[in-house]
Amino acid sequence: MQFMIYSIFERFIGAMIFIFAIFVLIPVPFSNMIPGLGILITSFGLIGKDGLFVIIGMVVGLIGCVISIIAIFFGLEAFTFLKNILF
Repeated sequence: MQFMIYSIFERFIGAMIFIFAIFVLIPVPFSNMIPGLGILITSFGLIGKDGLFVIIGMVVGLIGCVISIIAIFFGLEAFTFLKNILF
């Protein structure tokens, strides 16, 4: 997984972290924690030069962005719909 720490991938990772940071700034309660966690895991992966942690952080951040988008566009109805489907 060392390919994730090359300079061209670092630019891509930087762009994704910028997108995650935009989602952290959205003032929806509890929707900014998961993209922030993705930024944290990705930064630990970059510091340790570990591509697996970078990929895990990117996946966590993308999941957080999807949850934020669902919360913004569909509101509480989407979460109650998912709760009824899952439980």
